[in-house]
Amino acid sequence: MENNEIPKKNISCKLNPFNEIDSHYDKKIKNIFDILYKNEENKRSNKNFLRMKFFANICSMFLPHISILCIGLFFMYIDQIPWCFIILFPLGIIMLWYILKKGIKYARSKKSG
Repeated sequence: MENNEIPKKNISCKLNPFNEIDSHYDKKIKNIFDILYKNEENKRSNKNFLRMKFFANICSMFLPHISILCIGLFFMYIDQIPWCFIILFPLGIIMLWYILKKGIKYARSKKSG
């Protein structure tokens, strides 16, 4: 301790749900892109099948969030808006935006690297 420095405290949280959710989506997106890039270099692989499988995996990852968004929109449209559906609409948008951002980030890193 020199010059009256304040010691840094090691603050850690054992349960961080956002970190777990982030790592879950990172793993899913990484696996999808890794499979695509590995098999794209293979001359014997069917390119159309790989693209269809890639889009099916991406769509299956977006499907729950799109359904949450649609449920929120539906209840906003029929003018019976309980408070939980007011929360579902922005939550669906935020989750879709987050996954899309992660996918674009990983695709750029794979292309450049």
